[in-house]
Amino acid sequence: METDINNRSFKNVSSLVDRLKIPFLLYIGPRELKSSKFTLKNFITKEQYQEISLKDVVKNIKQYKKNNN
Repeated sequence: METDINNRSFKNVSSLVDRLKIPFLLYIGPRELKSSKFTLKNFITKEQYQEISLKDVVKNIKQYKKNNN
């Protein structure tokens, strides 16, 4: 797990995540914390889920792990 606290743009962080072959990026900003809805990007399938609950974030990651073990 990596955490970026350097205030980089979503695009710059996405490039870094892709380069490092990290399968998921979970974006948690002030708006997400307030609404409890998050953005999750799967860098393997290139799917992006916006405004999903934390429960759905966990569900997506577990499903990925299940399919790739």
